[in-house]
Amino acid sequence: MQKNRIISRVLIISSVTFSFCLIYLLSHAADSDNEEIAVREPVPYTAATFRDPFVPVSAAMEVKPQAGAAKTTTTVVSLPDMVLQGMVWGGSFPQAIINGRVVKIGDQVSGAEVLDITKEGVLFLYGNNRCLLTPQVVPISSKSSKAEGGKK
Repeated sequence: MQKNRIISRVLIISSVTFSFCLIYLLSHAADSDNEEIAVREPVPYTAATFRDPFVPVSAAMEVKPQAGAAKTTTTVVSLPDMVLQGMVWGGSFPQAIINGRVVKIGDQVSGAEVLDITKEGVLFLYGNNRCLLTPQVVPISSKSSKAEGGKK
């Protein structure tokens, strides 16, 4: 008997709560029909001033003089002798091994400042120029002493 009383009270409270929620939603739905929707104008995207991300940055970049300069020739700036021996990128603390020295972003190597370390290489600021030092690919010979079991 007591279970029936509890169930009936729960049903009455639930139906009253549902009724109030339904009345509230219907009254606010009528108010929202009168509101205007703000439409924004589309913003055109132009990448005319950005570098093409599919064109690699080379270690020797062409430097064009400023507009006020008398000469209109193009000069080529190359990095000092540097050997990229290893890199760790993609984490919160990228590092590279250049000329046997471990460097991080902000370090100086042969007068060039390390700007970024990515999987493509190490980006330097040398003078007023940005240069990318890429890793050298060393081919592995198909025949080695270990592959032959150490026989000579």
